[in-house]
Amino acid sequence: NVENVMEKQGTGGGAVTVSSVAFEPTAGLVAKEIKCLDENNHNNAMGTSQLSAVQLYDSCGRLEPGECYRYLFSVNAESEAAALRGIAFGDDLGQVCLTYHKAMGERGRG
Repeated sequence: NVENVMEKQGTGGGAVTVSSVAFEPTAGLVAKEIKCLDENNHNNAMGTSQLSAVQLYDSCGRLEPGECYRYLFSVNAESEAAALRGIAFGDDLGQVCLTYHKAMGERGRG
């Protein structure tokens, strides 16, 4: 989950727009974002209809204070040796890096 906590941190609050999200896996692992499509988005991907204004707004990455958005990543072993070792509870898989913009264009990375 990505949650807009700007007001909670005392930074003046306000909406942010998430412009990019990536998962940087640790050595020996690879990550791929999983994009879930609902029925309307599936139809749009197939070219059967146009996006509505609400669908465009929902997909733009804008988060008002307190709102959250979920990103899902699949993390797998990259090499045969890593695959044999496997991924265990407590292993460091990597970190999520996101870039956001505040209302006046200030750029942040978290």
